Amino acid sequence: MDGYEVHSRLFSSVPGVAELIEAVGGVPTFHDADVVDLTINARKPSALKLNYPGRSGFPLASLEGRHFAVTIRIGEVADIELEDVPIRGILFSLMLSEPPLLADGDFKYRDRRPDELAMTLRTSYGVSGRIICRDLSVSFAIRGRRRVLPPQPPVLLGQ
Repeated sequence: MDGYEVHSRLFSSVPGVAELIEAVGGVPTFHDADVVDLTINARKPSALKLNYPGRSGFPLASLEGRHFAVTIRIGEVADIELEDVPIRGILFSLMLSEPPLLADGDFKYRDRRPDELAMTLRTSYGVSGRIICRDLSVSFAIRGRRRVLPPQPPVLLGQ
C-alpha cells in the first residue's frame, strides 16, 4: 500500500472526515493549505487549523476558488517532532500513517498504542514535522467564491 492509500484508509476513519470527503469528492492531502494555527497542549486537546484558499489540494476541480477552513482536533499528543514552529507555513501535504517503530533505546517515543496515528506535515514553507497522536476529529466550513453581504437599510444622519 502506498502512502496515499494508507493516508486515505486512516483519514477516512477519523470522525467528521466522511462529511469532508463527501463535500470535496475524495480524501484531501491539503496541498497548498495555509497553516493558520497549531496549538499543542500537554494535558488537554490540541488543534491544527488550516485555511485552504482553493488552489489545488482537493480532489474536485469544481471546488477551485472556494475557501475551506478545516480544524483537526487532536485529543492527545503522545510525541512530537516539529521544525520552524513559529512560522505558520503552507503545506505540501498532510498525511496520516501508523507511527514508526523505533529502535530499542531510542530516547524519543517508546510505548506505541494501537489507537495512535502519525500526522506528518510536509511543507512548502514553515512548520513541518510529525505528531504522534490519538483521538483525532475533523470539522470544516466551505465558503463560496465571494462574500455577498445582505443589503443594509440606509443610515439617516441627523435624526
